[in-house]
Amino acid sequence: MPTELLLKTLGNIRFYQTIKDYFQISSTEGIFLFAPAPTFQKHLLSVGKGETLTKTKSNMKANISVALIISLIPFLMACPTKDDGDDTGDNTHSIALLKVDFTTNTFEGGKEIDLSANLTATDSIPLRIDYTAPGDFGSIALYAQPSDQLVFDGTIIWMGKGEMSFPSSFASPEPENFPRLAVPLEQPSASDFQKIFDNIEDKEIDYEGIWDSIKHLKIVEDYRASNKRIGLFLYTPSVGIGDPKDWDWYVMLGK
Repeated sequence: MPTELLLKTLGNIRFYQTIKDYFQISSTEGIFLFAPAPTFQKHLLSVGKGETLTKTKSNMKANISVALIISLIPFLMACPTKDDGDDTGDNTHSIALLKVDFTTNTFEGGKEIDLSANLTATDSIPLRIDYTAPGDFGSIALYAQPSDQLVFDGTIIWMGKGEMSFPSSFASPEPENFPRLAVPLEQPSASDFQKIFDNIEDKEIDYEGIWDSIKHLKIVEDYRASNKRIGLFLYTPSVGIGDPKDWDWYVMLGK
């Protein structure tokens, strides 16, 4: 129940006082609550039926017995500004996709995707891969686990060129979108990388060149603090006699 409605159901407030960081409130109906002060403080000026409270010490008179204080309503402790088990705020989980040109190793932009659930607690980025081989037309989609949330989707065309449909857009690579570090990050070892899809031989992956394109980005430093491996996904929308100029690396970082 919203705090405003909750307080208005109490009748005329006849007592309230502050005990450390909590408000203790009683009403003429004999209903009591004991809850964190930040939640209720902004609502205590006009909550009674025809009665207005002021936050002065003269109004803080104890008109209830110790026995009644003990019978405080425990479920009201669930009324703080953040629900139990809430994973929002600083605990938000997400995946960052950083686009790097396959032939030039040029950083071309990126996208952060908020996740509805925490990534599986491993050092790798947990993904489900839905791949349809391109007889003529194929596709590949990546889903973060355990939420099974889509993080990449694109078509693959034999003797043609497919298109990425998700994400639908990327932030451009300018510093206002991707702040730079004063000191670039050190090159990780090859074992710190996670090849997402087996469509290229390991010996063909230019780990150093890919890393050089993103090692100066603040976003990389932020995500690397989670100690997950660095995902590498090569999207090849054109295959058969495909043109590598159409291809891009997507560096995947999770937290």
